[in-house]
Amino acid sequence: YAFLYGSNGRVTMNADVLFNNKGEFVFEGANINGDVIISDGVTGMGVYALGLTRIDGNIIIPQSVEKIHLDSLYLDSLTGQIYCASGIENCYNMIIAGCSEMEGRTECFNSAQNLLNSKKFSVYPDGCEKLEANLKCTKCKSSSFKLEDDGWCLRKIYTPAEAAEVLKDDNNNSVTITFKK
Repeated sequence: YAFLYGSNGRVTMNADVLFNNKGEFVFEGANINGDVIISDGVTGMGVYALGLTRIDGNIIIPQSVEKIHLDSLYLDSLTGQIYCASGIENCYNMIIAGCSEMEGRTECFNSAQNLLNSKKFSVYPDGCEKLEANLKCTKCKSSSFKLEDDGWCLRKIYTPAEAAEVLKDDNNNSVTITFKK
């Protein structure tokens, strides 16, 4: 990682950041010019882990994260999105539960609500199980998807119900049915 000290006293990192522990105050008050990727296997984000951080990029939160402690995502600014493998509602609820760890932290609740209202939460791209920097998928959810070189999981197998959702009655559809023994 590249650490540079700016005139404002903040540490500036001009790289993607791998967050691989659940420590407290890890990147508090930093400027991060890149994505913040929480490592698979990390189960929680410590108090103020990214508190008052300015992030020019995205935050990627894997399925393994079960707890987001007080003010972990009380961000100064975020230009990208917060990608949550466990879903938008679950991610938001973890942040709210973290805000509840200390009475009177209305700023924490307001920050979480602002993130939700400004549509800063997103789910992983369709079919993706493991998301890395630059929103590149490195593992697909199932064998129904094929990982492409560009980091996207393309659907290769549809159930009849899934196919029915995609197909339209406009005479522009083409379906190939392959039967396996």
